[in-house]
Amino acid sequence: MKLEANPINTDDGIPTFTESQCTAFCKANNLTLLVRGRQLVDEGFLNYPKEALTIVSAVAYLDNFRNCAAA
Repeated sequence: MKLEANPINTDDGIPTFTESQCTAFCKANNLTLLVRGRQLVDEGFLNYPKEALTIVSAVAYLDNFRNCAAA
């Protein structure tokens, strides 16, 4: 399955998807949650929108960030 939508291009050139696009993808594919990684979040995890869970396992990512890791 692929998240088919028109991503929003941000200033840094990294495409992002809106809450409504994520919700529509989950509904169309009978999913309740997308679990993803490779995005730095301060507290180790981020559950936004409610259908998406971002998990980070690296503490002090690249020795440049003061982030926590999910436990």
